[in-house]
Amino acid sequence: MLKELEGQPYDPVRSGQMAKEMSDKIKQGIKQLGYDHYKLVVQVTIGQKIGQCQRIVSRCLWDTENDNSASAFIENDSMYCTAMVYGLYYE
Repeated sequence: MLKELEGQPYDPVRSGQMAKEMSDKIKQGIKQLGYDHYKLVVQVTIGQKIGQCQRIVSRCLWDTENDNSASAFIENDSMYCTAMVYGLYYE
């Protein structure tokens, strides 16, 4: 999903919509894998890359036996994108 951003310039008007669309695509892709007993939280951040540094960190309490997370990052000359997915098990 993040590969869609390769080569695209940063657009401050469109970046919010792009993040929402990417978040929805990621969530739908994970749902198709059949994780029926998991609640999903998907967070996508898109920002302009102009020489600054940014760290995105999250913390939460969860069941280390069943819950998990994954993240991906991509950048080009003008922007960066971070996608984080949290899977929280429930019965």
